[in-house]
Amino acid sequence: MLSHRPARIAIVVFSCIALGIALYIMAVVKSDQPLPGCGEDECNVVLTSRWEHWAFLSVAHLGVGGYLSMISAAILAGVIRIPVIRTALWALMIVESLTGIGFIAWLLFLQWIIIKQFCVFCLSSHFFGALAYAVILLRAPAWHGFYHARRRLTGTAAALLVFLIAVHIFVVPEMMAVQAADSMEAVGSAEADTLSTGMLQFGKKEASRMVQLLDGNLTFDLHKVPVSGPHDAEHVLVELSDYCCSSCRSLHRRLKQFQEDYDVEMVIVHLPAPMDVECNPHIKRTPRGFDKACKYARLAMAVNHVDPAQFPAFHHYLMVDRFPPKIEEAQARAEALIGKEALATAQEHEDVKAWIQNGLNLKRYLKATTLPKLITKTRVISYSGGSKGAFKKTMQEALGLDELKKK
Repeated sequence: MLSHRPARIAIVVFSCIALGIALYIMAVVKSDQPLPGCGEDECNVVLTSRWEHWAFLSVAHLGVGGYLSMISAAILAGVIRIPVIRTALWALMIVESLTGIGFIAWLLFLQWIIIKQFCVFCLSSHFFGALAYAVILLRAPAWHGFYHARRRLTGTAAALLVFLIAVHIFVVPEMMAVQAADSMEAVGSAEADTLSTGMLQFGKKEASRMVQLLDGNLTFDLHKVPVSGPHDAEHVLVELSDYCCSSCRSLHRRLKQFQEDYDVEMVIVHLPAPMDVECNPHIKRTPRGFDKACKYARLAMAVNHVDPAQFPAFHHYLMVDRFPPKIEEAQARAEALIGKEALATAQEHEDVKAWIQNGLNLKRYLKATTLPKLITKTRVISYSGGSKGAFKKTMQEALGLDELKKK
């Protein structure tokens, strides 16, 4: 029976391990640092995705609350001698176990099918939580002794699980972070000089006819980088992204909608920072779903090199849908725009390599653990999702505008 001491100890031990891992994940994510052992980007693809949030809480908060309640109930069930209260405590743990197993299955489905990347720390927390749930369901007297109680408990757990998943799907969290440029911990001058290659120069430089962002720490010639929008636009932004990144694609659509809705003159510099070991030496292995990121980046930069006027439409084509087009289709589209031979030659050109290296260097300079980043004169915006109204407010503040006029 569950009242036996070994079963209660097992529940508490497994729950404490799962709780400790969940608390560690929360602490590391809050510090905006990568989880050790996960590579530069891999766990962070999961932990910064739109699905890491349940309504206005992180999924880790749900886990922490659940594990604390299970630990408390297991301890109290061994202390309290009143049968009715003990039965109620075990009934609570049974409902939580059934719901927890179902929600863990949902989270695994999201990581496998939607996010296309697994977080080993999340999986570890799920594993020990599932062990605690299994002990409860295998040993609980209210589960094995009363058939009608089992039906009621299962129905309650199913209703709670449906509620949790429905909120997870339909309540979209605000997931934008804005960092002031003057609050950044800049790298040393020697490292900045090392990172300064091609068209991007890090650290304060002598201005010529150059654009300066990040309070003067990022300098480039607007006519020598891939852009969409007029070169004489009042506001210049840099979009640092990956063509295989779902949050990057979401930001692209949000920016397009913003430009269609509001009368703001903007030109956006598009720099790829592929999370693919084929061209990114800063990651240990390519996350799932990013194995063609370098190929997409080379295609886009090659189109820009041959015919910059064609680049904005091609960039939009690569980014507009939920997933990128098949690489064969993207290559065929690029060949139709600039010619097969021109495309093949351009992909090996130094400018194409430099633009990709610029993006990777900029990511390193910002110490960015995730993409996308949107950079203005004084702000670095991290985007993973959120409402249209919140994005409008963020953009208004980042561009330093008193008001936004509708078109």
